[in-house]
Order: sequence, then structure tokens, then C-alpha cells
Amino acid sequence: MVAVDVYERVITEVCGLDRSEMIERLAHFQGRIPLDFSYDFLQNCDTEKLRHLLAAALWRNESGRCH
Repeated sequence: MVAVDVYERVITEVCGLDRSEMIERLAHFQGRIPLDFSYDFLQNCDTEKLRHLLAAALWRNESGRCH
């Protein structure tokens, strides 16, 4: 199950990042979908929201390669 493997890898990767690393990754994300978050917006997000945003972006970016 490629999708499960991708999901597990993305979640493991994101859970290993601290808040500042997640902000940097989101601010400079270059993937299949464009993200346009300001530093101000990202700084005001709680850590769980940052985790969710980054995991969703990475998962979508990776899942597109499985088709």
C-alpha cells in the first residue's frame, strides 16, 4: 500500500520537526500546490495547525507521484 507508506513517512517526518522548522518549511514550500503563507500568519498558528498544514501539503505532494 503505497499511500499508507507515504502517509506514515510524512507523519513521521513532520512529527520530528520543531515549530521553527515547520514554519520555514511552509514558508519556502515548493511542491505541486503553491502555498502562500506569510510569516505573520505562520507565527500566529498554533503548533498543531502548523503540523496539519505541512503534513497535508507534503502528503498531497507525495500522493500525486503515486498515480
